[in-house]
Order: sequence, then C-alpha cells, then structure tokens
Amino acid sequence: MSERALVLAAFALSGACGLVYEVVWTRELSLTFGITVFATATVLAAYMGGLGLGSWLVGRWIDRSPRPLQVYALLEIAIGAYALAVTPLLHALEPLWAALANATEGHFVLFNATRALLALAVLLVPTTLMGGTVPAVARHLVTRTESVGFGVGVLYALNTLGAVVGCLAAGFVTIAALGMTGSVRLAAALNVAIGVVMLVVARRATPHAAASPSPATERPPRAADVRLATAVFAASGFAALAAEVVWTRVLVLHTQNSTYGFTVMLAVFLAGIAVGDALLVRVYDRIARPLLWLGVVQALLALAVAVGGLAYREIHHVGSMYVQSFAKSVVVMLARAAVVVGPMALLLGTTFPLVARIATRNAAGLGRDVGSVYAANTLGGVAGSLVGGFVLVPLVGLRGTLLVLAALNALLGAVCFAAAARGAHRALLIGGALACGAASFVALDPTIFFRALETDTHKLIQYYEGATDTTGVLESKLNGERTVTYGDLRGTAGTRTDPLNRAQAHVAHLLHPAPRQSLQICFGVGNTLAAAALHPEVEQLDCVELSPNVRKTAPYFWTNAGVLDHPKVRLITDDGRNYLLRTRERYDVITLEPPDIFTAGVVNLYTEEFYRLAAARLADDGVLCQWIPALEMNETELRMLVRAFMAVFPETTLWLESVQLPEAPLLLVGTKRPLALDVRALAARIADPAVHADLVRIGMGDVQGFLRFYVTGPATLRAWVGDAPSVTDDRTRVDFTTPRSALSGFGFGIMFLTDASHQRLRDRLVELRSLYDRLREPFPLPPPRAVALDGARQ
Repeated sequence: MSERALVLAAFALSGACGLVYEVVWTRELSLTFGITVFATATVLAAYMGGLGLGSWLVGRWIDRSPRPLQVYALLEIAIGAYALAVTPLLHALEPLWAALANATEGHFVLFNATRALLALAVLLVPTTLMGGTVPAVARHLVTRTESVGFGVGVLYALNTLGAVVGCLAAGFVTIAALGMTGSVRLAAALNVAIGVVMLVVARRATPHAAASPSPATERPPRAADVRLATAVFAASGFAALAAEVVWTRVLVLHTQNSTYGFTVMLAVFLAGIAVGDALLVRVYDRIARPLLWLGVVQALLALAVAVGGLAYREIHHVGSMYVQSFAKSVVVMLARAAVVVGPMALLLGTTFPLVARIATRNAAGLGRDVGSVYAANTLGGVAGSLVGGFVLVPLVGLRGTLLVLAALNALLGAVCFAAAARGAHRALLIGGALACGAASFVALDPTIFFRALETDTHKLIQYYEGATDTTGVLESKLNGERTVTYGDLRGTAGTRTDPLNRAQAHVAHLLHPAPRQSLQICFGVGNTLAAAALHPEVEQLDCVELSPNVRKTAPYFWTNAGVLDHPKVRLITDDGRNYLLRTRERYDVITLEPPDIFTAGVVNLYTEEFYRLAAARLADDGVLCQWIPALEMNETELRMLVRAFMAVFPETTLWLESVQLPEAPLLLVGTKRPLALDVRALAARIADPAVHADLVRIGMGDVQGFLRFYVTGPATLRAWVGDAPSVTDDRTRVDFTTPRSALSGFGFGIMFLTDASHQRLRDRLVELRSLYDRLREPFPLPPPRAVALDGARQ
C-alpha cells in the first residue's frame, strides 16, 4: 500500500474512532447531566467547540512544520491516551457538578453555563486534539494549490465515511457487546495504532519545505473573497446544525425514539455529507469561479428545506407502517431519514472543498487556511445547535425555524451571487436564490407537524412546541379517552391508565408505615401523583418531570383532579437521575413511572448505579417502587432488570399493578431491610375515606384486596433471577435488546404491531400468566401484628 493510501485509510479510521467517542461520551455525560435537550446541546457544543479550536490552533503553525504527518501521528496517540481518562474524570467531577447545580438552581443561564463549562473541561482536550488532525493531514497530503479541492474533498469524504462506520458500529455493535468502557478502549487502541503506524510512515516521508510566498504564476484569491467564503461557511454551519435539530425533533415520530433511531438518523446525515463530497471530488479544482458555485449550493440548500418538507408530508408512505422484523425496521428508519435530510446532507458535503478552494492562498499555507475555515464552520454549527433549539424553536416554532433557515441559506446564496456573478446574470441568480427560499413557505404547510401526530382514531386537541420537546393531547374519536403524546410518541399514560397508575401510588405509600416526604419521577398525566396526594400522612409530594410542558397538558386530564395545584405538590423540571444526584432531600417513598424501556435514555433509570443514587436519597425505612413494562419484554430481560434492582435492594418484593389485567406492568418494591406490615395500622389507613374510595375502584378496598397484588418475596426472586447478567451504566443491555423484539413493535411501539406480532403478544400473555403462577407465593392474611412478607414472624 502506498504512503498516500495508508494516510487516507488512517484518517478514515480516525473518523470512525471519533464518532465512537462522541456516541459513548454523550451517553456517559447524560448520566451526570441528564438527558434533557439542554444537557445534550451543551455536550454537543463542547464537543464541536473543541474541534473548531483544535483546527484553528494547529492550523496556525502546522505550515511551519517540516513533518506534518509526524504531528498527525502524535495527535492520534494523544487522543487515544486521553480518551481512557475521560470516564474517570467524569466520575471525579460528579460531586462538583452536584454542588454547582444546587448553587445555580433556578437560574437558567447560570445553570446551563455551569453544565457547559464542566462538559467543556472534560471534552476540550480530546476534541481539540481531534480538530487538529484536519489541518495536519491536509498539509501533508495537499502539496499543490491546483489540487486543493480534490485533496480536501477526498480527506473530508473519507473521514466522514469513517464517521458513519463509527456511528453505526457504536450504536449497533460495540456498546451492546463491549459496553461503553470496552468501546472506548477499542477506539483508543485504534487511535494509538494509527499513531504508531503514521510515525513509521512519517520517518520514511520526505520532509516538507517551509511555507513560502506564492509564486508569480499563481493568482492568490482576493482577501474579500476569502472573508466572504469563510463567513458564508460559518453561517452555513449555523443553518445546517439548526436544521438538523429541527429535523431530528420531527423525524423521531416516524423513525422511533430508541437507541437505534438516533444512531440511524446521525448515520444518514453523515453518509449524505460523505457522498455529496465524493460525487464532485474531481470537479472542485476545475471550477473557475468557486464563489459562484458556493452561491449555487447555498440556494439549493434553501430549496432542500422545501424538498424535506414535501417528503415529510408523505413520509408515512415510505416503508410499511407495520414492520415485520428488526432488519426491516432499520431499513424503514434509513429510508425515512434519507428522503427528508438526504438532499440537505448531500449539498452540505460539497461545501467544505469549495470553501477550501476559495480560501487557500497557496499549498504552503494550506494548514492555516483549511484550519481557519473548518473552525469557522464548526463554531457556526455550535451556535446553530444552541440558537436553533433554544431560541428559534420557542420563538417561531419548528416550521418557523425551518423557514428562517431557508431564508438564511437563500440570502447567503444571493450574497455570493452578488459578489461573483457579472452582468445580467447577477440579478437572475439573486432572484433564483430568493425564490428557492420562498419555496419553503409553500412546501411547509402551517399544520405539517401538528397533523403528523393525529391518527385515524385520535384527534389532537392540544399541541405545543417548546425548546425541549413537542407535547400534545390525543382524544379518541370512539370513546373520548385521552392520552398524552410527545413528538417521539413516547406518551402512554392517559385517562385509560388511571387505575394502573393509582395502584402503584397506593402500593408504594401503604407499604410505608408513615410516609411524610414522597418523590415521584415522571409525571405522565398526574394520575399516580393524584393518588399519592390522597394519603393524609404525606406532607410533601415532589415530582420530577423531564418535560417543562406538562403544566400545559395536565388540565386536559380529569383523572388527575388538578393535582398540580395541590398545596403538597412541588413540580421540578429536571432529569430524574440528575435530580437524585444533586438533591439533599431524603424521601420516605420514591416511585418511578418512566416511558417504555426501549425509549432512548430511559434505561438510565433502571441500572444498578441509578438504584444506588435512589437508595442514598431514601430514608432508612423508605420504599422505592419501580414500574416494569413486563408485556413488552422477554423473561431474560425481566431477570436482568430484577438482578440490577436486587443488587441494591436485596429485600425486593414483586407486586402486580393490576389483579384484573395480566398484561399490566409489574412493580418492584425495594426496601433497605425486610419489609413488614402492621395489619391493624394498614387497615386503619385503608379506611381513610378519601383513600378508601380510591382503593375500591381498583380492587384494594381492604387488607385482603391489597395483598392480592403481592406476587412473591426476595428468596423466590433470587432463585428465579439466578445468574442473569445485571443492567449497569456501562452495560445497559436491555435498551439494545428490546427494540429488536416484536413485543415492542421493533422499537416503534405496540401501536405498530402486525397481526403476527399481535399473536406474539397473545403468546406473551400466556407466558406472563405462567410466570406469575410459578413465582406466586400464597400470602396468608397476617395476624394483627407486624409480620414479614415471607411469613416469618418479627
């Protein structure tokens, strides 16, 4: 293999490693900072900011280095070495983060600035090193000014193609098989190997001459053109990342909000960029007026918003609504993402080589010029992801944001045409660019995203687009039942689930002798919270909810009895895990009702490490009650979840959420010591008028009815769990296995099941009944004194 081929292969493999790190580190940082949109955006901003800084810094001096390939090799080795330190650093920063989060609570700007600075402190070093590899490799490979477009185009295409491979590898294979630690170690080993091989190649390579002035035969670009191209590239990066934020928000409705869904969307976006770049790689250097063609690309990017809108309106026809296998679900996700964001990504791929062609004065200064424009684009992207999500969407909505971005791209095209076109063509081109922007106003119907949430059987009666999420309320056209919905279809609670939700609240609170402080993680529609508020012993009832828009949906559900206005209730907008990490409160009862476990990020509330956080915030006689969606999981996955729970709560007991419905979720109840019941006290509490009226509705009207919800105790559970692997932060397992199952609609949810899958669900009901029969222990009505649930006298 030639030296050039080796360097190109190394740079492609480096791109793969970079995306493995990004996927893993985003998951790891979500454990500390939460899975809110604000947390994700600050992580992305810190990551991309480091890339831009590294490109600019290394680009400042790489042209003076006689051996840029050696510099690249050392950067790769440093990336691999530092990558191994990121996880320990994150753990070391957790106490500091908790302290700073509490100190800035209630101050939105300070709170998120603190989060961004801590993310930057961890990620700045490795991402700066990654950013520095771009000008270093470009300086080594591109030695002639007339081949700048080709050289930069090839590098960009291969590195981005490698990123696609790394994204898919991390999202589908390595994290599931090796865990996050194993994935990082693999990528770090590859980085170091790349560095070592490149050091050997660098020793054999001929040293570069120092940078020299452009020869008289070369015509350096005008300074005004360089400044304009750099500014357009930065603004284009802004528009691209802001558009990606919007399209990702609305595409999850049709792709699935699972671990795999986001991986597929990111891979499609990166693949489009790589292909778009590669298609024209032999053309860039033959373009006589690259600034003019940069204007064409910008105008077409404005038109791509309209094309994406037209595709989105018909996206439900792309692939069957009902998928028959996990492989087909992936194909559907790929196809749907490609038709919407593919045209935009293809055009974005052509931009970097064009700008590099404009901005490069001569080959000797290529590192500086490429580093500067790459940094400008990356920092523009940082601004786009933040301003697009947190400013434009709240101000003008999802559709309005896309229209603003289309107008921006059209304006950038017009500016390029005004500077590069001549004669009568100038006005025609400027008018064409503006027309491309105007096309989006026609293609993006004002109700395009509103109507996407409606179905043949449900109408949307409330809809709100916020900075963090899209929320709505669906009402059945058949019986008037209402369900909360989100832009990613993770809403499952509603008026229909009221009996189940209330059962969880009553089981958790009646098992505690005197619950005064209670915490619920996940609001849903407020049914569980409303039942908890009925217990007169409860003095403080906190609820942590990820979506800040629940106050807008809550009044639409009569089953919650206006619980958010109850004097006991305090609503806290935060990620549940993040709240437990930073709070100083101690609770008698903690209940959890997260979305389905195949939903991206939800598994963070089911790991051993999460339960340790919860146990630290639980009083000595406290009760933790976790919701388990048994119907959509197989027995192996259930055993793994129970194993994780029992690793922290050895005295776990298992309860039903309904005695009438075998498909109802299970309840894991954890305590720090063997659970005991005072039957007289329990009977007195059940007899409270408000509590009793509520209990009668769900079949818990007396002690015997209450104990019918009990399934089994810790000894039987331990025997059943056996040697099943646990669910941990590093090896989450179930979020990778459940979307592969027909029981979850292959990650799309039960509403998208085929007839065959419905049969699988019916079979699953039979399996659940058999499981309950195997586990169930007869629970004798206890005498009027404290007894342990396994029947042993206390």
